[in-house]
Amino acid sequence: MPFPITFWCGVPSDFMCEQRLAEIRESGCNLITGDYGVEGNQRVLKLCEKYGLRMTVEDPRLGECVRQPELIDTLLPAVAADYRAYPALFSYHIKDEPSTADFPVLCRIVARLKELDPEHEAYINLFPNYATPEMLGAATYQEHVARFLDEVKPEILSYDHYHFLKAAPVQQRDDFADDRERQIYLAAQAKSERGGFFDNLEVIRAQALAHRVPFMLIVLVAEHGPYRYLTEAEIRYEAFQALAYGAARMSYFTYWTPDYEEVWKYQNGMISQNGHRTQHFYDVQHVNLDLAKIGRKTAATSSVKVMHAGAESESVTPFSAFGGITEITGGRCTVGFFKNGLILLANKDWEQAATLCCKAESAPRCYNPQDEAWSEIPFDEEEQAYLIPLQAGGGCLIRF
Repeated sequence: MPFPITFWCGVPSDFMCEQRLAEIRESGCNLITGDYGVEGNQRVLKLCEKYGLRMTVEDPRLGECVRQPELIDTLLPAVAADYRAYPALFSYHIKDEPSTADFPVLCRIVARLKELDPEHEAYINLFPNYATPEMLGAATYQEHVARFLDEVKPEILSYDHYHFLKAAPVQQRDDFADDRERQIYLAAQAKSERGGFFDNLEVIRAQALAHRVPFMLIVLVAEHGPYRYLTEAEIRYEAFQALAYGAARMSYFTYWTPDYEEVWKYQNGMISQNGHRTQHFYDVQHVNLDLAKIGRKTAATSSVKVMHAGAESESVTPFSAFGGITEITGGRCTVGFFKNGLILLANKDWEQAATLCCKAESAPRCYNPQDEAWSEIPFDEEEQAYLIPLQAGGGCLIRF
């Protein structure tokens, strides 16, 4: 199975056509999302087969079930009947960033969909750890995530975390659509160059392993609100740090650049508001070349341990000898160990490349995503270490 790579804000109805699906495939993404009406969704599902894509269906009836639980037994059978027979169907989108108050109805929806269509997931995305207790409906973020998994029993743990902020102060606003929008906007500015990225990964990884579900991070692409324009290396950094923690899927925010919500002023998604490729299309395309192939290997197993070489201010485990590696110097990196012996080294510097000096009990081999071959890693006699180059924000998969 391919490593699922998806996005938020898919192709708008007015632009959707075969060429757009071919373009998505060219970007390296393989899981689309969108709402084109029932007949439109069915048409797109058929086209997805042609282009080797799958689809997370958005259907207004699913949102109605969240808002009016009394409609669950009426609407959900119709939704499942409309889509479950299509081979390109991957999942049903239920809700974004719920509070714990939503968990009882989400539990009912997930359970009922599982009865009606056991082959396809119900998809729900969670808040990041900088959401306030008021937004979460829980005293702590860990409690929120644990309760979601215990009460809703989803088949995928998905969350977003955007931490690359603009250097300049962000304009204060009061023209929010509702209080929820106001809270999200204010929470986004709670810290400068936001910390908590690894704290968030630690909580999500631990809870995903404890509940035996895969997890997915939604990484930032589109510039909006307090979030800055990202370089390719910064996008790569987000993806490969999550991969080192055992992420089994990846999502980008956004594919198409939204033209709504004036308060956020979206810019530079992968595709512009008028349908043209931006630089971020090519940035993500480059990231996906490695991500798809390395992710497929790590997602086929499970995370055993994550450690960090070099200084880190967040709550992480410092590197110590493990899994055949005795010492790592030469840069700041995250080291993810997997059950089948794979080790992912992810560069924590998104501005500069690094060459790690890796001391090991035996000679490691490095995976090359381009030719999908394993090759020997050079040994430096002076350093008495294996030299492993990492591009800025990038990762290298090794094994012994």
